[in-house]
Amino acid sequence: MALILENETLCAKISEHGAELTSLYNKKNGIEYIWQGDPAFWGRHSPVLFPIVGRLKNDTYEFENKTYQLSQHGFARDLDFTVTKATDTTATFELLASDETKAKYPFDFKLVLTYTLTENSISFNYTVFDLGDRPMYYGLGAHPAFSTKLLPDDAYTDYQVELAPELKRKLIPLRANLLDLENTSASKTSLLPVTHALFKDDALVYELEEKPLKATLRNTKHGHGVTLTVADAKAFGIWSCYPAQGEFVCLEPWWAVADIYQTTGKFKDKYLIERLDGHQSKNYTFAITVF
Repeated sequence: MALILENETLCAKISEHGAELTSLYNKKNGIEYIWQGDPAFWGRHSPVLFPIVGRLKNDTYEFENKTYQLSQHGFARDLDFTVTKATDTTATFELLASDETKAKYPFDFKLVLTYTLTENSISFNYTVFDLGDRPMYYGLGAHPAFSTKLLPDDAYTDYQVELAPELKRKLIPLRANLLDLENTSASKTSLLPVTHALFKDDALVYELEEKPLKATLRNTKHGHGVTLTVADAKAFGIWSCYPAQGEFVCLEPWWAVADIYQTTGKFKDKYLIERLDGHQSKNYTFAITVF
């Protein structure tokens, strides 16, 4: 079931399954900005990544001398959330720990996601709660996919990704779906022409060090596109499928990352892991503006 938010400019659809944004439609220009999830390429739209981002080595981790299994990006994207608040322009979704989640992730958590429309923007407010008495370790991220067919005649190569501010960032390559910290490079590139070959080595992963980022996907011919702004993400991914040629680009703010290739497998020592002490919470925000 989809919940619909609407203001004078935008209409957004959010599925209770995964609390996933499935549509962001501009009523004034008739453009759908979210990739519509063709399963021949990639069947999702904007999944929420929790309690991990990316992949674990061998899809396993160790915590308190026990071994657990988690598939890529965790389980939140595949579970039904409960709607706890809904108005014309805002909606809040909640996911609680269960016996099913504890078999994979042994923590008492609550994940609360709030979406709000304001003019031509949608804001995302994620809050993670540790409901237990012990420290809780986790990852959190977003994975919105944006269409590169905003207008019918668009070509994939009509688009570019712009990163601001222009500064030197650590670019971490992926090796068998894991981060290779031994072969990082410093990238000052702020303008990336979009081609399918850009993603031949998987996602581009930038370490942000919790510094603000504005990432724009723009069509260079007619000028329409999206801007994602985030103040404090630890990392940022840019991804599309390859060698399959889906007509989308993902701009992904992350507060955690995949395992590094040299990982020990111990969850509490995971690179860039988040931690909450018992009965604490932490808030995360970002926004998408369409034009």
